[in-house]
Amino acid sequence: DKAYDVNWIREHIENSGAVANIPFKKDRKEPGAFDADLYKERNRVERFFNKIKHLRRIATRYEKTRRQLPRHDQTRSHTRMVPL
Repeated sequence: DKAYDVNWIREHIENSGAVANIPFKKDRKEPGAFDADLYKERNRVERFFNKIKHLRRIATRYEKTRRQLPRHDQTRSHTRMVPL
């Protein structure tokens, strides 16, 4: 993610009303604030969604009829298989 440590991306994020939490490159002259705990949590959520994308039934909902949809308890068991 350090590749996104450029001024125009940080300015774009700030102009949209958000706070950039991007790790700084080592050669940056003026490093600002960086919350490592927030970064770890964001990364954990990102990895979780990446894993459930592989469970295509849950991620893309190909089943359109009620008969084809998995039961709720089956869906819950699939999500338990995804380790965090």
